[in-house]
Amino acid sequence: MRVDCAVPTLSPGDARDADADLVVMLAMSGAAALGYESLWADCLAMVVGSDAQASFAVLAAYFLGLAGGAVWTRGLAQRPGLRVFRRFAALELWVALFAAASPWIFHALAPSLARVGPASAGGQTAVAALLLLPGSFAIGALFPLAIEGRRRAQLGGELRGAGRLYAAYTLGGVLGISGTAFGSLPALGLPGAAVILSTAGLGAAALAFRRSRRPAPAPPESAPAVGDAPPSDDLLGARAEPRVLLVLATATGLLGLSLELVAMRITGQILSGTRYTFAITIAVLLVGTSLGAALAAMLRERISRSPAAALFWSLVVQALVVMIVATAADLIGKDPAQAMAARDFVGRSAFEAGISLLLLGLPAIGMGLVFAQLVAAVTGRGVGDLVALNNLGSALAPALVAGLLLPRASLGEAWFALALAYLALAIYWGWMRRRPRHESGLALLAAFVALVACFRPLDWIQLPEGWRVERRQITLHGVTTLAQRDGATPLRRLQVDQLYRMGGAWSIGERRMGAIATLLVPEAKRVAFLGVGTGATAGGALPAPFERLDAVELVPEFVSWLDAFDAINGGLRLDPRVNLHTGDARAWLARSDARYELIVGDLFHPERDGAGRLFAREHFESVAAHLAPGGRFVQWLPLHQLDAESFAAIVRAFLLSFDEVDGFLGLYNVDTPAFALVGSRGELPALSLAAIETRLSAPPMAGLALTDADELFAGHLIDRAGLEALVGEGPVNEDLHPFVSTHAPRARSEGEAAGRGAQRLSELLAHRRRGPSPWIAAELDAQASAAHSAYVDALAAFLRGEIERARQSPREAWIEPWLEAFAARPDFALVRSRLLQEAARLAPTDLDGARAIISGMRQVAPADPQLREIESRLAAPRVRATPRP
Repeated sequence: MRVDCAVPTLSPGDARDADADLVVMLAMSGAAALGYESLWADCLAMVVGSDAQASFAVLAAYFLGLAGGAVWTRGLAQRPGLRVFRRFAALELWVALFAAASPWIFHALAPSLARVGPASAGGQTAVAALLLLPGSFAIGALFPLAIEGRRRAQLGGELRGAGRLYAAYTLGGVLGISGTAFGSLPALGLPGAAVILSTAGLGAAALAFRRSRRPAPAPPESAPAVGDAPPSDDLLGARAEPRVLLVLATATGLLGLSLELVAMRITGQILSGTRYTFAITIAVLLVGTSLGAALAAMLRERISRSPAAALFWSLVVQALVVMIVATAADLIGKDPAQAMAARDFVGRSAFEAGISLLLLGLPAIGMGLVFAQLVAAVTGRGVGDLVALNNLGSALAPALVAGLLLPRASLGEAWFALALAYLALAIYWGWMRRRPRHESGLALLAAFVALVACFRPLDWIQLPEGWRVERRQITLHGVTTLAQRDGATPLRRLQVDQLYRMGGAWSIGERRMGAIATLLVPEAKRVAFLGVGTGATAGGALPAPFERLDAVELVPEFVSWLDAFDAINGGLRLDPRVNLHTGDARAWLARSDARYELIVGDLFHPERDGAGRLFAREHFESVAAHLAPGGRFVQWLPLHQLDAESFAAIVRAFLLSFDEVDGFLGLYNVDTPAFALVGSRGELPALSLAAIETRLSAPPMAGLALTDADELFAGHLIDRAGLEALVGEGPVNEDLHPFVSTHAPRARSEGEAAGRGAQRLSELLAHRRRGPSPWIAAELDAQASAAHSAYVDALAAFLRGEIERARQSPREAWIEPWLEAFAARPDFALVRSRLLQEAARLAPTDLDGARAIISGMRQVAPADPQLREIESRLAAPRVRATPRP
């Protein structure tokens, strides 16, 4: 490695003009490079999965490739005849071509690689690194080549030049990653985003090629090698060696990315956890880093007077800043209601940017300031060494955070450890200078005391009144909490961070969903559940006579905490037929060779990053390939969490993946309706009504309101033709066009959000099928068929009434459909209960309204003794009797 040395230079004005095209070139190169990183993370999720472990593995693999490319530039500095900018242009051109083709390449390789892909973090990192190597290796060489080209052009002002170029590179990265996340990816999908980014890379290549055609300046005098001459006292200190700079480069790379990852886990407690959240955090980090590099350029004269001291104080201040911003952020983060205050996408994004800026903004400036100083301290192949080791440190950061910090420390302790590590680097640098000063020692002591004084736990999870934490674990997926509410009937629930909760009730609806799925394939021997949570849905399947049930859950802690939910999941973990697995459900299924008669997809939060892939066409096709002959796939959808466009994109993907497709309503309510897409390959024989009625007569079904075949199959709401008419033509949720993960977060806070369940049900009812369910129609005689058709119509009328009530329409708008439902099937218990409850509510204040309801019911069932009694009490003068439901 070479240190800074005197070379012929241009005047400051000429150097600034000559740097201008380098700034533009590196800005375009940075935009492409950081955009590629985001793009390839999506592409590799097809292969290694989208769980947090896989995401960390992809991040490590990308930085390993960057480190390899930077090392490759070491020998280039020793080749005086090399046309550096022409090499830069060639590499940029290669990366642009590779990036443009990469979505198609990864998509084509994904099915084969996913089947044999490893589940361990090390194996995922190796696979990702191998796939990314053609692109990441070349990207890693670009910045060192630009610095070497600048040095050969004899532009002088190393600190200013390095700071300016690094600032341009990182600021370009902000545009690249933000433009990809918020613009080109939602609009054009992965292939279109790749083309846009490749265009930026081609622009950088064109500028580099143009510069390569300029006449080369006279070669500078040879700079003394480190081993041939003592180092500059002004630069490094009396006894320090340049290799110390490389140690600092590695350590700052490790700490910088670790700080980012821990910060994302801290802010993730109250933020939405979408792909936009990630992009905003990276953009904040890059803006800060760019400003830090620019600040180094502005302070070049002061820094150049005593660069060793400047680096020492930069590290000390960085340690202090890291802890001070955590203290400030803690004041806001403890009030998560502020995170919910923004009701639209722009407002929520602005809040997320503000929280990220508060926690990461100043530390990122410090990262850029320190790195610019390190780059300016070396020239030639030394820059390649420094950048390589900085990237190598970054590649190690995911392992440090995932393997040491998060599992063994609280978020506050992890943040404190990173601040303390910056202070340790300052001590190391001062020690290696061998020029300790009294004031430096006092400063270090004062900084340590300040770090301790600023410590905060950074626990921002708030539970509602009456709930308490029973268990809590900080994981890669978030802060997982098992909370309990004491009382006569204690309740428990699971929670990831602040926003995502499951359980907290007796989970009758979830158990009903599991039971319904098994009733649709009553002879199933092998069953798979994709998603576990509290285990209630899978537990609802336990009464079925299957032989084996495989259930896979993304969050390992949820599996280990299933014992807390034995009361609602039927002791799922204790059933010898049940095999519990952890990991990304899609990746797990892709690696499995098993075939199942029934596969159930549980409810997923569609806007959460990674969940959209479980609604993609490629995943549905993988599920179809794992169905045994006669098998069905039941994918439950949370209608109240899906906007119209996302729902339609999912349905279109499902229709493309299965031959037979039907829609089944499992929960008959409009607040949280659960709707299942049911798919199979090939036409299936009719269900055995006798077998189903035998199952329905079992005691567990009574508690789930599943005692009658008519009530069950009335939920067969819509068929393939109805679904096709409902969704029409439009976007399909696919891996290359991830519509749900890009659109659902934007639509989450739209005005329709509060009434989505009612709106989706209304749209389904407009295209519902009529008559008896074809699944059992063959076994119904004329009388039974008519009775079942009446139940189907009764359910539709009941739901229309529920929808009008949810919309706060006038009472007549929902009482009339309820009475219509009662007229169709007086034994429909749910509508009977609703009508009697409404009559009881009205009796004290609106006696005529209560009488009208009971009168309407009496016209249908004049011999009903309960209705006769209520009617007589309501008819008595001066008596405000309340009818009992």
